[in-house]
Amino acid sequence: MSKISKTFLLFFLMIFQYISPAEDILLNAKSAQWIFESEKGRLKEIRSNIHPEQHFLLDPPCSIWELRGYSSPINPESNPNTFSFLFEKDTTIFKWSYDSTKDKDKIPLSEVSMQITITEEETLQISFTYKTKEPLFNELLLPKLDSIDMGTDIHIVVPYWMGEIYDSRMYPEKNTGFTGKNEWEYPGTLSMQWLGIYNSSKFGFCLWTQDIQQSFKSAYIYGNGQKGGLGWKNYLHDNKDKTLHLSYPISMTAIHGDWYEMAYLYRQWARNQFWAQKSRKALHRTAPWVENTALWIWNRTESDKVLLPAIDMSQRLQKPVSVLWHWWHGCAYDIGFPEYLPPREGYTSFSENLEKAKKEGIHALIYVNQRLWGTTTRSWEEQKAERYAVIGKDGKIHPEIYNIFKPVPCAPMCMGTEFWHKTLLNVMLPMWNNTPIAGFYLDQACASLPCFATNHGHAPGEKNFWMKGFQKLTTQIRNHCELRDNNPNNTVVLAGEGCGEAWLPYLDLFLSLQVSKGRYSGGNGWLPAPLFQAVYHPIALQFGNYASLTEPPYDSLWPPEFAPMEPLKILDEQWNTQFRYEQACAFVWGQQPMIANYKKELWDNRKQELDFVLKLATLRHKFPEYFLNGELLKPLPENLSDTWNEIGLSVYAYRKEGGKIFQRHGSLLVTMPWHSINGKTALAVANADDKERLLEFTIPSKDWLLQNEGKIIRHDINNSTIINSFSDGIIHYSQKIDKLDIFLLEFQ
Repeated sequence: MSKISKTFLLFFLMIFQYISPAEDILLNAKSAQWIFESEKGRLKEIRSNIHPEQHFLLDPPCSIWELRGYSSPINPESNPNTFSFLFEKDTTIFKWSYDSTKDKDKIPLSEVSMQITITEEETLQISFTYKTKEPLFNELLLPKLDSIDMGTDIHIVVPYWMGEIYDSRMYPEKNTGFTGKNEWEYPGTLSMQWLGIYNSSKFGFCLWTQDIQQSFKSAYIYGNGQKGGLGWKNYLHDNKDKTLHLSYPISMTAIHGDWYEMAYLYRQWARNQFWAQKSRKALHRTAPWVENTALWIWNRTESDKVLLPAIDMSQRLQKPVSVLWHWWHGCAYDIGFPEYLPPREGYTSFSENLEKAKKEGIHALIYVNQRLWGTTTRSWEEQKAERYAVIGKDGKIHPEIYNIFKPVPCAPMCMGTEFWHKTLLNVMLPMWNNTPIAGFYLDQACASLPCFATNHGHAPGEKNFWMKGFQKLTTQIRNHCELRDNNPNNTVVLAGEGCGEAWLPYLDLFLSLQVSKGRYSGGNGWLPAPLFQAVYHPIALQFGNYASLTEPPYDSLWPPEFAPMEPLKILDEQWNTQFRYEQACAFVWGQQPMIANYKKELWDNRKQELDFVLKLATLRHKFPEYFLNGELLKPLPENLSDTWNEIGLSVYAYRKEGGKIFQRHGSLLVTMPWHSINGKTALAVANADDKERLLEFTIPSKDWLLQNEGKIIRHDINNSTIINSFSDGIIHYSQKIDKLDIFLLEFQ
């Protein structure tokens, strides 16, 4: 062949690659294929290479990106463009070229390109760039997956704080595919940068970002019970050269498995990031009493209703008990913030009773809401606080109302302002300096908002100003709350509501209440799941639940006409199962246990339930190598053999209705495997049922990071007994479990 012919052939092949052929574009990630149609570069199908019959069809095909902020959304389907693609070594380049002379809308866009690389984790990693004549776009949907199955076969996995999974099977009255719209902000109520979906064949995909700057963004889902979509909203900002590169990669990974495989995928990346390496738990910066706490008491109002019950429980448990103390403050809850001072029982009584409790080993964290200001308070007017409230895109303050008994508004305050930091410090420092509290619980901590104010000292919009402001606030708190008596146990402790990776360097522990989700938002198809534990448990301390044996408390500073005739009335015994199930889940998921609204009179009527809590608290405290520092392994399949009722009833939820009842499917025999740093594996077991159950499973030992053979040891609160062994790389276990039994199976 002549040199001219060879040159012509090479040129022809290059053109052939760059101009779309009629065939589909296949991006092969070993175990799965991502199939794009060639006309406009839209995604058609995600297909398993391991089991070809398993796939997700996107019908009709969808564009995986969309730009917003112009007069109408712009994507490959809505405006004339020329699509082309090019294979270049390990990268595939998708390009959409726009010609405004052919577009009646004259869109200010010239080119959009995506560079797609398949990583070793079989992930499609996407870098996004667009060129525009005017910086008019402020939002990018990427990835944007539409027209996918949202029927009853689907499980949607969202790290909404601790984590939740939509599973219609768990609520018989729901039993429909996903309907509605949900959106979660990151950093904030979305605790990590991922979400996913899988079907009953255990095939699905995970959509995640790798944003080390933790810029504000949000994840969303929508559905009509049959079809729907999910994706990420990425927020854009003006770029003077009219070319914008999204500052972090977007990733799409096909998953053979369920929520655990998604969490494990994300864990491999996330644990190497600065927020994980600078976690206060990882760096051993938390007061020792925090990790040593065996049980929390969450009570409210004056010290005789908070500290005396905690002392009583400590004497019964004979292990360290700590207190989460709400309603200590002089203002009405969710109405009078931030007018907390003085304590409602007075400084003298408050301090003296705390000092007595401290001598009994009780440590107390007191409540402070770190984002709300009541707009009907005197201080709101006197300090002209509206100047420092969060401003929306429309230039307005958007108040929030929480209290159903006196529905007055509170304004979210801007975390980027020094004014708000000083306001909180003026509450917290006098309490630290003048009373023996152990620290503060910061309500609504793991949440953030965009603020578009132009006079707050931060750039208007999303970006990452909120986390910078929170870092500055917590640094000021720790710098001004001096160490007492040169004792590490007397360093200030900061806890926060929810959990979030962005807060790992700043908070000592995280209140994870979704174990008790049924009490405040049950019946909607969403179930709690230990997603955050699966990624961060060795470096993050989670505690708490709403589990209560009484009706919710009522603040004496609220309107008296709604006050209950009998405060903290004991709930009907039919709700004991729900209480035990919440406690069992918190235990096997590695959280520090908690009882809400505890009073010693409960021992007269609910001894069985309280003994159950003491047993799990004791066993957890006995094995910190698993429950405090262990790594969560892949769980056993859940057996949906049980049906029980739960009551939705909390301080506000269904309170005026006297509660709402939901039927629930699942298993009252709950388990979770854990792996210790010294190479041992244990299965935490808790039978929340009041009758005997059978625990039976067979699993390859390698799945739990074990050798081919070894012994099985059963640990309870008093004894450790070798009960069996395993060999040939297979663990088989079959034993009846006593009612309300709690133990640890250790494999060595």
